[in-house]
Amino acid sequence: MCGICGFVLGPDTEPPRSAIIKGMCDSLRHRGPDEQGIKTIAECSMGVQRLSIIDLKFGSQPMSTHDGRYSIVYNGEIYNYRELREELKNRGHQFITKSDTEVVLNSYAEWGSESCNRINGMFSFAIWDDKRKHLFLARDRLGIKPLFYSLFQENLIFSSELRSILKFPGICKEINQLSLSRFLSFEYIPTPLSIIDGVNKLPPGHFLSFERGVVKLQKYWQLDLNILEEKRNSEEELKCLVSNAVRKRLMADVPVGVLLSGGIDSSIIVALASEATAGPIQTFSLGFSDQSYDETYYAELVSKKYNTSHNCFYLDNSAVNDLVPDVLDCMDEPLADFSTISTYLLSKKVSEHVKVALSGDGGDELFLGYDTYRAQQIDAMIYQKLPSAFRKRVLEPLFKSMRPTNRKKGYVNKAKRFLEGANEAPELQHLRWMLFYNTLEISELFSSDYNDESLYEFLVEPKRRSNKNDELTKASYIDVHTYLTDNILNKVDRMSMSNSLELRVPLLDHEIVEFAFTLPSKTKLSLTRRKKILVDSFKGKIPIQLMSKKKQGFSVPIKNWLKNELKDFMMERLSKNSLDQHGFFDSKYVNLLINEHLRGVANHSHKLWSLIVFQSWYQKSIT
Repeated sequence: MCGICGFVLGPDTEPPRSAIIKGMCDSLRHRGPDEQGIKTIAECSMGVQRLSIIDLKFGSQPMSTHDGRYSIVYNGEIYNYRELREELKNRGHQFITKSDTEVVLNSYAEWGSESCNRINGMFSFAIWDDKRKHLFLARDRLGIKPLFYSLFQENLIFSSELRSILKFPGICKEINQLSLSRFLSFEYIPTPLSIIDGVNKLPPGHFLSFERGVVKLQKYWQLDLNILEEKRNSEEELKCLVSNAVRKRLMADVPVGVLLSGGIDSSIIVALASEATAGPIQTFSLGFSDQSYDETYYAELVSKKYNTSHNCFYLDNSAVNDLVPDVLDCMDEPLADFSTISTYLLSKKVSEHVKVALSGDGGDELFLGYDTYRAQQIDAMIYQKLPSAFRKRVLEPLFKSMRPTNRKKGYVNKAKRFLEGANEAPELQHLRWMLFYNTLEISELFSSDYNDESLYEFLVEPKRRSNKNDELTKASYIDVHTYLTDNILNKVDRMSMSNSLELRVPLLDHEIVEFAFTLPSKTKLSLTRRKKILVDSFKGKIPIQLMSKKKQGFSVPIKNWLKNELKDFMMERLSKNSLDQHGFFDSKYVNLLINEHLRGVANHSHKLWSLIVFQSWYQKSIT
């Protein structure tokens, strides 16, 4: 696991290469503190910060083929590298290390871009072909590992993180206002956009070629939504796929642990990891003093069942003022998911024990575990069948009159968001649950005349790839291609790698993902059960107490902190002087949000936190 960076210079550019590539690498040191590697070949300079996981002694990068034609910098883990290594040896390739990096390099030398389809893992890498003067960039199918790039004055610049690209001399730091609008609306910046104009994210399942000043993007992997069938042995097949995925991700030359939230997904991974490991595995969880946020009881049940070496850490409200600035400093670009805070703290604590950990991310998107799917189902099956007059005259006024509570996922907030979604057109109802500033609110927030007419377009577009009528499957498909990649996996990568911890996500093995999307939604969700097929496949491995517990998530009580522990921090970040640094936002509208939240008449925590995140990022990265 590493941070990678580099550039290919245009014909009229000759900056001091060694200083530039070193500066880019230094900005990624948190991703790989074990070793720095830099290499320049012709017009291409490449750098890497290495976190040593496999072949600790001989896996240094950048790495070149024996003839010097191909050179690679690589970030990730390839779980079938041993099988590929044997196949490549049979084809005449020679290996001097035991690393998966050398396997990726020789795979490209043998199969070119087709090598992406042969690899099972999480990855982003860059390969320079010195004979053709050709740069090849690739990113894994689900976007687990990040990769940014920019074509700047005929120079192609790439890196694992945006901050590294901004080290390139003269590159523009202008804010992309569409990206800013999308961030405020959805709390993340959707691929291929970045917060900086002219810098893009390489989409998941794509590769990029750069030769003679020309950039070409090509997709190598895509889910097929048009094959939905209820198979006879679905549970057995899923059990086999998940078991194999967990076993593969235990592979490392350093100790491996498991993040145990107390939910279904992480509990299954703990069960399978325990069965595949000789001694007790190490498990880690994070607790909260507010019981509506705490799941440590359930995590301990799982730990006892599998006799794990369990470590439970606690987030105390008194530590919030010291913790939040550290979290915000880690953000390579704005990301307003509340759980960045808990993910950061847990990653920091876990990194003191192991360098690699497994997590249960992806299960909710693949097997319909979120409240959003349940809400969409209830809306279609129950709410829309109620008399229109009853909905308009009784339920809507009742929901709107309710005041928010301090509890996590309070019924008031759920009811209000459900109502807003139910009033949207059918194709947008699921998406409303993901929206925090609507188009009207965005126009009121921005000080200039700005209106995002295409707010939903990047979310609706994936639905057009299917001719099936399974709306929940389409909603899941949208989430996998947007929310999962640009929020969840982005959060996991940034917060873990900021603490030099590698997190692996077994449920996002592409074979599991492909299988999950062949199943109709009725196998995953009913009115009374979430993740039906996943739970049924691992019946007996999950403590029965977990079956009936409500979906919690990994959030923190931001709405309460903004009234107490973080009030002064909020007032400073959202002061008129702070907002006037760039002039994007109307300070009167921001003050209205602050006052309503502090008075308790509305819960504006999501709106306010996204503004705080942007202001903090702007002050650190732009001013």
